Amino acid sequence: MNLFNLSWVEGMFEKDNKSINWDLLHNYMVFSKYGKMRKSANILNISVSTLSRRMEKLESDLNMTLFRRHTNGIAFTEEGYRLAEYCKILDGSIAEISQAMRLTEHNIRKVVRCSIVADIARYLIIPHLNNFYKDNPNILMEMDTSMALVDLANEDWDLAIRFSRPEKGALIVKRLGSTRIGLYRHQDMPLNSGDSIPYIGWHNKESTFLPNQLTQKIENCTEVLRVSDFAEVILAMEDKVGMGFMPDYVAKQFSHFIYVDLPGIYRDVDIWLVVREASAKAPHIKRFISFLSDIFSEFE
Repeated sequence: MNLFNLSWVEGMFEKDNKSINWDLLHNYMVFSKYGKMRKSANILNISVSTLSRRMEKLESDLNMTLFRRHTNGIAFTEEGYRLAEYCKILDGSIAEISQAMRLTEHNIRKVVRCSIVADIARYLIIPHLNNFYKDNPNILMEMDTSMALVDLANEDWDLAIRFSRPEKGALIVKRLGSTRIGLYRHQDMPLNSGDSIPYIGWHNKESTFLPNQLTQKIENCTEVLRVSDFAEVILAMEDKVGMGFMPDYVAKQFSHFIYVDLPGIYRDVDIWLVVREASAKAPHIKRFISFLSDIFSEFE
C-alpha cells in the first residue's frame, strides 16, 4: 500500500466525523500490532480498562465498528483490519522519519562561536583542537580573536575566554585557571647587573594596559621597539631585539625564553570562561567547555 494513498482513511474524518485524535490512533496502532489488550496496555503503560475506553472513544469518533467483542476476546471487523493495515504503514513511516532525523542530526555540524584572547587561542586551544575534532567531528569552532570585547548577553556568541570577570548579564562564569604575566628574554641575550633593560613596548598607552603597568615598575629600562601585535613581540625576542612581557603559558612554548626575575615585575591573572545562559545547555557547548577544562587542568 502507498502511504500517500490514504483516501479511505481521510474519508473517515470528513463530514460528520471528528478530526483525528493522534493519541487514540497511536493506542490503536499498538493494539493492532500486538493483538492483545493486556500486552498493549502494558506497552502503553496504561490500564486495560483505560485502553478499552480509548478504543471505544476511537470507534465513536470514527462512527464505525472496529471490533467484535465476544467471550473469547476481541476480533477486528473488516474496517478494523483495514485501519490496522494503514497503521502498519504509518508505523513504518514514523520509524523511517525517526531514522532520517537521527541521520540529519548526526550530519549537521554544530557551531561553537567563541570570543577569545588571541594568544590563548594560538598557544593553548588550537594546538589541542585536532584531538577535540577527532572526538567531535560534527562540531565547528568559530573564533573571534580581535581585541574587541563582545557583549555575550546581546550578541550572537556562545562563550568567551577573558582575563577579566564580567559583573553583570545573563551569563555563567567559571574560572578556568590563572597565568603569571612577567618579563622574558632570549637565553642568548645578555643581562648584566646595572644595565638598562631593553624592552619591547606597545602602541597601546592606556594606563590600565598591564605591560604598561609592569614597565613603570622597572627602575632602569629603555624602549627599543613599539608594536601592536603579540606575534611581533615573539619575533623581536627571537631575534634578540629586546625583552618582552608574556604569559607563562606562552613562554613555556619557547624553551630558549628565560624568565627575568625582577622583584614585583609580574602579575598573576585569572582566566575566565563566560558562557551565555541560552547556550550553556546545548550538548555541543557542554562538550567544548569540558574540552577547555581539561586543557587548563593540565596547564595548572
